[in-house]
Amino acid sequence: MLRYRHNRTEAPEMDVHSFSEIEPEFEARTRRIVWCTAATVDRRGRPRTRILHPIWENATGWVATGRHSLKERHLAGNPYVSLSYWDAQQKQVYADCEAQWEDSPDERRRIWELYKSTPSRRSFGAPETRRRQVLLRAASGIRSNR
Repeated sequence: MLRYRHNRTEAPEMDVHSFSEIEPEFEARTRRIVWCTAATVDRRGRPRTRILHPIWENATGWVATGRHSLKERHLAGNPYVSLSYWDAQQKQVYADCEAQWEDSPDERRRIWELYKSTPSRRSFGAPETRRRQVLLRAASGIRSNR
C-alpha cells in the first residue's frame, strides 16, 4: 500500500493503489531535489542519517555506494532504510525501502550507464571498481505531500 500525504490543512493522508498514481510528481520532485536524507539503524538500534543521491526507475531506487562501509554494516543488521526529500517550497517525498546489494555485473553496468546519463548525478567510475557498488533500494512505500 502506498500513501499520498497531503498538506496539514487537508486530510492527513490518502491511500493510493498504484505507484503510477503519484509517479509523475514523485519523479519531478526527486529529479529536482536530487539529494535525500537516508536513515538506517545501527547495530545498537540507534538511528543514523546520511545524504544520498538515488536514481529512480519507477518505484525502484539505485544508489552507488561503498560495499564495505558503515552503511553496509547497518544494512546487514537491518535492511530497511527511509529516504526523505525536502525542498525550499516545503514539498516532500518519502520512500521506505528494503535494501539489497546488486551483484550482477551486467545489471551494475546498466545502472552505471543510467547514472552517467542522468542529469545532476555523479558518476563514481566503472562498475567493476571495488570501492563502489550498486545498492538496490526497492521502495515498499512512497509518499509525498501536495
